[in-house]
Amino acid sequence: MRLLQQLHSIPRIPSISTILANYVDDASTSSEHEKDELQTVIDGLKLYFNTGLKNILLYRIERAQFNAILKKTPTIQACDIYGAEHFLRLFVRLPALVARVGADKDTAEMFQKHFNDILRFIDERRDQYLIDRS
Repeated sequence: MRLLQQLHSIPRIPSISTILANYVDDASTSSEHEKDELQTVIDGLKLYFNTGLKNILLYRIERAQFNAILKKTPTIQACDIYGAEHFLRLFVRLPALVARVGADKDTAEMFQKHFNDILRFIDERRDQYLIDRS
């Protein structure tokens, strides 16, 4: 079976930023501490995605597309133009990235819980968030 080298149309709607905003709106946080914790996780995911996209998440053939976008709009954030397909690639790399930070056990477990919840959230809405290429 030969892999098709197809580029996703960019910008993707909904973007990662929109998906995460929807997740925050859907999350049941009852205390200020839980809201702050959730916002920390969301901010961290966006930071990881925005900084790691070009070097660790994009395939070689996708880099030219990204560079062309940056030429037109140099200040654009990657999480504002990429969608769930690229975001899911980050989750494959997250265990190693979180380990590098040297988070303590409780912090690592908190991140893992939120990561699992976000993945479940995307999976439950896969028809809305993912392109079907079958």
